[in-house]
Amino acid sequence: MRNFSVYIAVLGFTILLSAGLPAEIVRNPDANTLWNEIFATPDDAKTWGGSMALKVADDRLMVIPDNVTDRCCMARPIEWDDDYCYLQFDYALGNPLGGYKGTCITGCAGSDGGYFPGLWTSNLKEFCPQHKHGEEFYLKAYVYGATLRFKFFRVVKDPEDGLLVTTEPKSKEILEAGDKIKFKAVLKDGAKDVTVTVLNTGLWKMGGINADGYVQLASEDKGRIWHGELTVGKGFGAAEIKSAGLIFQANVLGGKIDKMYTSNPWSIKP
Repeated sequence: MRNFSVYIAVLGFTILLSAGLPAEIVRNPDANTLWNEIFATPDDAKTWGGSMALKVADDRLMVIPDNVTDRCCMARPIEWDDDYCYLQFDYALGNPLGGYKGTCITGCAGSDGGYFPGLWTSNLKEFCPQHKHGEEFYLKAYVYGATLRFKFFRVVKDPEDGLLVTTEPKSKEILEAGDKIKFKAVLKDGAKDVTVTVLNTGLWKMGGINADGYVQLASEDKGRIWHGELTVGKGFGAAEIKSAGLIFQANVLGGKIDKMYTSNPWSIKP
């Protein structure tokens, strides 16, 4: 298993369960979705267990840490299917509790010192290459410093909305100057403009990415699919990147979604 730093660590582990997913999860609601979890009744909070208070209110899973200093965990088993590799979740920020702030979710970037509410998309195959088709593993979430309100969790084949990131060359664990990061933003209802900002998990804006400090994406299909790329330069991130991972934030104008996020299982050599 790769080491992605403490805030991007793959915290789940493979287990074999005969019981399968809880009954509250909707399996294969359409051909593109492996399973979808929404929160419509109080019992829907029972699919998760852990050290945090969990309750359903206003069709959201309210995740309430039990104190302001410790990272609190919730977890549940999920199904692994090689054909459905994108984990998506959407959350809003609830009441701040004070103290330290942050999140960490298996297979996705956490943030050290803050939150990024919105739609997250994570390629589980890149984060968890050791898992095999048909296995199940624990999806874990750590939350501290605030109440979060999750709208849904789901695993899909191709996101209808989402920010996706690939690299060129592929399958490198550490990128170097000259390597490319390619962005694809998908918006079912379209948008007028999309840019991408790059941060690391310590919430620092990455220095030296380019003269503008962001990546402008372009669309050729009336704003539904956007593409762009970034060439890693010698000054990318300077010493700040170290071994921390990256957070990519899509800033959407003129669409129904304002912010979309993704992260990576690789780092960049300073």
